[in-house]
Amino acid sequence: MASDVVVIARRLCEAHPFLGVDPRHVMAWLALCAERTFRPEQQLCKEKTYGEEAYVVTEGRLIVSRLDRKGFPQRLSVLEAPVLVGQLSLIDQAIRSATLTAEGTVVVRVIDMALWQRVAGSPTPEGSALRRVVMSSLQQQLFRTHQQISEIANGVGAAAPAAQPARLIPVVRLDEDDFAPDHVTDDLTDEQKIAAINPHKY
Repeated sequence: MASDVVVIARRLCEAHPFLGVDPRHVMAWLALCAERTFRPEQQLCKEKTYGEEAYVVTEGRLIVSRLDRKGFPQRLSVLEAPVLVGQLSLIDQAIRSATLTAEGTVVVRVIDMALWQRVAGSPTPEGSALRRVVMSSLQQQLFRTHQQISEIANGVGAAAPAAQPARLIPVVRLDEDDFAPDHVTDDLTDEQKIAAINPHKY
């Protein structure tokens, strides 16, 4: 059990590097986290719901998805262990911005609200390590979001239809005879007369 925590702590520090973080201090708060296993296609958390947990994913892959305007889930990305997710719910108690679903079997260490407040709020090396890992994970999340927005923008730009050339209407030169009274066209409407003079206009 202890050896597992050591490995997880080292891998987490490599995945979320931040100056001054010692794996021993990460190991100290990881050892306090309960372990939980999620089955394939089981949701860790759901978009638009409140949560009081963050997860250190130690094994497996997560699918990140969000609902589109029609209410259908759209897959955004896949996260692989080790990774820290769901941390915003601990920081500001806001609703979840995405749904996290286990792609296969996923094993996590759970950081609940009580543990977060006790450890992150303390002026100890362990508290500093937790805060810094969270900050590093947030930076990476912002970077991934920026990449996704760029990819979506590039995809939309590439998929946009090419601009159609403006349709040119040929210009017909009118002579004086075109305005002379004509018994054939006297009974025509103005639109019919214009159409007869310049058939390309309609």
